[in-house]
Amino acid sequence: MAGVHAGTKRSHDKIGAKPHRKPLQFPLSDKTTHWPTIPENRKKMAVFVVGDSHVYWMGRLVEKECHDFGLNESDVYLFGTRGARVNYMFDFFKMIRKFVEEYRPEKAIWISMVAGNDLYFDEEMVMTTAIALCDLANATRSSKLVDAFCFTNMWERHPKSQHDDMTTSEYNMYVRKLNKYMQCLADGKLHDDMKRFKHIKPFQKLDNVYFEKLQGLVDIRQYLRDDGIHLTDDGLRQLCKSIRKKAILLLTRTC
Repeated sequence: MAGVHAGTKRSHDKIGAKPHRKPLQFPLSDKTTHWPTIPENRKKMAVFVVGDSHVYWMGRLVEKECHDFGLNESDVYLFGTRGARVNYMFDFFKMIRKFVEEYRPEKAIWISMVAGNDLYFDEEMVMTTAIALCDLANATRSSKLVDAFCFTNMWERHPKSQHDDMTTSEYNMYVRKLNKYMQCLADGKLHDDMKRFKHIKPFQKLDNVYFEKLQGLVDIRQYLRDDGIHLTDDGLRQLCKSIRKKAILLLTRTC
């Protein structure tokens, strides 16, 4: 399928707020992994979509239905990891940066859907996580690897979804906190809650680093599977449309 490349990995690590793990290897290569390769006839523009199982299953659906996102002048790369946790994403981001460094398109945008299978931190840890993620975005932008970096809002889970360590209402509370903290940071501000901690310093905003909602998935619950977490095929198709709209908007902003 020309123009769309789906990278997928299933993680078997159990990673919490203070992970203990071996460094991830690059490139990924085993029977459960598909890591995109750079095509010989690559296009001048590239869209890198990075995230958790939503992106993983979107990549599977894209391959199955030969969906090309309708971005004729851009290559689209999908990097999704099942069972992803917030801390795992830091290593995942670093590996994908190596891919981007080798690719070096004339114009590139990075859209990231933050994983949250381990989002059962205390409030201060949620703040620290938000800052670390935005620091990664700023570092990626300041190195001129991409022309725009956009985090999308995390979704709350359906009340019927199951969690080992907390209730769904508690999980969703932390989702809302992480979303509002990252929104402020992307605007170059500290949320009032963060000002209570002296070690949290003012955040330096860079141009073209965003935290925005995906359009078309306002009522996410109607697209959830029976587990209350993952998207149905119709939900994944809506996610594809939302990613396309966001990519077009970001590419327009960087013209």
